[in-house]
This record gives sequence, C-alpha cells and structure tokens, in this order.
Amino acid sequence: KELSSAITFSEADWKYPISHNHPLYVTAIFYGVEFIRAFLDSGASINIMTRATLEKAGISKERIVKQPIVITGFDGERKVTIGCVIVD
Repeated sequence: KELSSAITFSEADWKYPISHNHPLYVTAIFYGVEFIRAFLDSGASINIMTRATLEKAGISKERIVKQPIVITGFDGERKVTIGCVIVD
C-alpha cells in the first residue's frame, strides 16, 4: 500500500452497533489529557470546544478572548460562543 495520511474505515467499522458516525471519533491527547471521543473534521469551517473540555485540559478562562460569534447549526439553531482561545 502507498503511504498516506488518509484515515480510512473498513466495512466492519461502519457496522458499529450504536451511532452511524462513531467510527469518526478518535482518542486524542490534548495538553496531556486523554479525550476518548474527539471528532475529526478537517473540512470544518470552525473548531468548537466545550467549556468543560477547556477546564479538563487546564486552560484557564483568562485565556479566552471575548469575541462572541453566532454559529448556525445544520438544523438552523443559532448559538453564541463565549469567545476564542489559541491552543497548540
């Protein structure tokens, strides 16, 4: 096989017994903390992290730049963010 950075799934992965998109979740290490359900979407126009995730990773509220923006979900529901934070 050719070496690449692509993530691929077999037919067995798609037959996961719970939700149809669970094969897209991976375990990620972020600031030394293991998150067992990180969802990868390299084509996303925005990256969202919950406040609980920030707290678990030890990122203080003081690092959040208060720049609220309105995000509209696929279902049309609008939410306002609390701001943004730069993470490694």
